[in-house]
Amino acid sequence: MGDERGSAAAELAFTLTVLLLLFFAMVEMAFLFHENLALAAAARTGARQAAVLGGDDEGGKVRDAIWAELAGLSLQGEGVTIAIRPRQARYGTPITVHLEKDYAFVTPLPRLMGLKPLRLQATATARSEYLVTPVP
Repeated sequence: MGDERGSAAAELAFTLTVLLLLFFAMVEMAFLFHENLALAAAARTGARQAAVLGGDDEGGKVRDAIWAELAGLSLQGEGVTIAIRPRQARYGTPITVHLEKDYAFVTPLPRLMGLKPLRLQATATARSEYLVTPVP
């Protein structure tokens, strides 16, 4: 019995360390998935808006729709790059919206491990529905 003194504390320290690492990893993955899904939703919203307008309009309605979607999903828009190709499209032409953002880790664990920020990307494509009405 005397030889086992302190073994419970050592087992607790080891087990608690592993459990904390798993907990922080789960929290980090949840934030990562949330940002990735928010980017995908914003890309789909932008592609839909671009399809209705026939591309990236001069008034910025497509980009406004993307920013509104990101804000609605509680994702800050800073650091998000938006690419809309082609800028103008005729009826039936595919329009692609591509978003990129660097994911900054929330918990300190990845930074302590020396991991660099991850680059998240989302792409959505929709066919243009914009019809040009002939001028009489």
